[in-house]
Amino acid sequence: MKVFDKVRFKKLRLWIFWPYCIVFIFCPPTRGLYLQYGIPLIVLGLVIRLWASGYIEKSRKLAICGPYAFVRNPLYVGNFLLVAGFTFLAYNPFLLSYYIGAFWFLYYFTIKKEEGVLLEKFGNEFRQYKKEVPAFIFRLAPYRLAEKKKFNFSLSVKNGEWIRIYGVLILLAMIYFRDEFAIAKHPVGARHVVLMAITLILIAGVLWNIKIRRALDRKEAHASHS
Repeated sequence: MKVFDKVRFKKLRLWIFWPYCIVFIFCPPTRGLYLQYGIPLIVLGLVIRLWASGYIEKSRKLAICGPYAFVRNPLYVGNFLLVAGFTFLAYNPFLLSYYIGAFWFLYYFTIKKEEGVLLEKFGNEFRQYKKEVPAFIFRLAPYRLAEKKKFNFSLSVKNGEWIRIYGVLILLAMIYFRDEFAIAKHPVGARHVVLMAITLILIAGVLWNIKIRRALDRKEAHASHS
């Protein structure tokens, strides 16, 4: 039943996301003012996600340190800022309104469901944490029971955060190519060739990281059954 719910949620997320993608593709080229807001939001979202991914040990331990000492769902906060940044680049008020509504609809119920699982697994520890730390707004002071723990870079890599960073860089390059060639119709220059080469390297990096992650997952699965 849990697997069915997970698959159904993924399909719902895709159905909601497709209209966003279609409108985004046909939006006009990015403009200076919106570029100034969009890129910082994208970078901030990536930084928060990267920070959080170095502390979370999914389904093993309740994460209450690092960014989790300030907000219960830093990964979702990072997601919101990240896609909001791309939405600003699109220069489309309708798309921004659609995104905010869709995000709230999807993640409100997702967070509620996850909280039920965490409450069942960690009991009073999570109940106390939830009482003191907001779900989506950063508090000023860290959670009083937060353990002092350093950022774990290898854990961040294991959680696949670098794949997302590569993906964002590739998407930004694709937007640039769209604006340069399909809309502005500029001729191909040296800077375009260099950026295309970097994009191909990033794509290769994504594929390589996915391959490594799958190999590690198979290794862990084999070890757990041994």
